[in-house]
Amino acid sequence: MDRSTPPSRSIPLERGNYHVTLLTSAPSSGILGEDQAIDIWFQALEEFPDLAHHGVPQLVPEDNEEPAAQD
Repeated sequence: MDRSTPPSRSIPLERGNYHVTLLTSAPSSGILGEDQAIDIWFQALEEFPDLAHHGVPQLVPEDNEEPAAQD
């Protein structure tokens, strides 16, 4: 861990594999990141899972794109 990271912005975890779930909603200001709460859950896994997709999916579509279908 980068020691310059404030403790309030880091989460100590045991070494291993995790399913990570993130939940948030737009803040009342409408400006993403401004006083925006993000809930984070970690589920420890015994081994690395088989992945349905490789890479990171686009979470926010480009201006002229439809959101990707969820499986």
